Amino acid sequence: VGTTGCSDSLDIPVTVFPTPDANFNIAAQACALTSLSTTDASQGKALTYQWSVYGYSSGQWLSTATTISNTTVASPSFGFPNFQYPSADSTYKIKLVVTSSDGCVDSIVKDVTILARPLAQFPALTNSCGPISTVLTNNSAVNSPRTLSYLWSTSGSGATLSSATATNPTLTVATPVSDSLTYTITLIATDDQGCSDTTQQDITVYALPTASFTGLPSAGCDPLTLNLVNTSISGFTSQASPTGLTFLWTIKQGTTTTFTSSSSTPSFTLTNTGTIDSTYFLSLIVTNDKGCVDSITDSITIHPHAKAEIIAPMTTACAPFTIDVNSASAASYPQANASLSWTIYDFSSNILYGPSAVVNYTITAANDSVIVVLNATSLHGCENHADSVVFRTLTNPDPAWALTDSSGCSPFTANVLSVSGVSGVTHNWKVFDGSGAIIQSLTGASPSFAALVNTSFTTNASFSIRHIVSV
Repeated sequence: VGTTGCSDSLDIPVTVFPTPDANFNIAAQACALTSLSTTDASQGKALTYQWSVYGYSSGQWLSTATTISNTTVASPSFGFPNFQYPSADSTYKIKLVVTSSDGCVDSIVKDVTILARPLAQFPALTNSCGPISTVLTNNSAVNSPRTLSYLWSTSGSGATLSSATATNPTLTVATPVSDSLTYTITLIATDDQGCSDTTQQDITVYALPTASFTGLPSAGCDPLTLNLVNTSISGFTSQASPTGLTFLWTIKQGTTTTFTSSSSTPSFTLTNTGTIDSTYFLSLIVTNDKGCVDSITDSITIHPHAKAEIIAPMTTACAPFTIDVNSASAASYPQANASLSWTIYDFSSNILYGPSAVVNYTITAANDSVIVVLNATSLHGCENHADSVVFRTLTNPDPAWALTDSSGCSPFTANVLSVSGVSGVTHNWKVFDGSGAIIQSLTGASPSFAALVNTSFTTNASFSIRHIVSV
């Protein structure tokens, strides 16, 4: 107001736009590979949005094309690299800038920690012949101080686990009836923050071959040739025996291997030259082209032939010579012989005695011979056997002799004039007095007798001289 009292005014309107409030909700941490969603909590007029991500570890803003689903929407989702043990956890800055329709701007930054996932792992499984029983070695790991729990599973009912949650369970896989089966073993390792990893291994289990053969009797006689029929199968339906199989035949007698062969259908000849049963063990090992093995073992008894054996401590004697158990007996072979019989023949094949279970025959004539035959019948229907021994009597020695004189005056010396059968003969001489007492004993073909004395003056004295010969 001036001195004149006149005044005027001019108002200029001023508009103050509200500043928007940038805000959003997001999880403070998440497992790698998890898609994080945001919830917009911003306030303002007709807002526009601009999102960005800053990585602490890289020290730079990340590529928005691979990290943010849409950088200009109100509630985008975020994806982060697949961190996994042994990589460390990573923290990111999520920045939101909002602009109102008036051009006013606000921003906010929040940290998100991305947890490195655990690493689930166990060694590759080896394909094998069934059945399989193996402990699964769990090599899973996670960043400390987090801990792990496990969940194991298998595909197919033929594979089972001792525990689904054990660290190192036992895997048992049954043998397939034929061909092969493949199972998938799955391990899920989950840490105490809920982060997990899954790994799988396949294992193939092969069917076993079946070792079998026919044509083996339980017993037989020496020698026995075996022509076996190999009926083994490989375990694979596409392979007809013997395709896909290798063979090892072994025959043992006790611990001694007597025969081996890799032929599909070998021929064996089993022998027994003794007098007791001999048992052979026949085994067949078959291997298919997957290295799977089966075996079968059977036994066979080879019987001995009959065995006749005469035990004759003396086969030559003077007549009469009695052939009985004292001079001829049979060796005992109870596992070879069912029965024994004796027969005695002359040298014209005429039967003089028997057949009989015992022997008792006398050769009455001197210088005679017979053939004693022992026949043995097999206990097992194998070959019979015979043994023979010649028994003979000696020519009786001739004791004939003569004196130069058979009488004379006392003292009288008897002198031998002649003696028969000198060669090979033993001579014994006995001189007896009248009472029968032996008064002299001499040997040799030309004895020298002592003089014989008669002490009587009127009566003759009688003596006798005996000549004994033996061979």
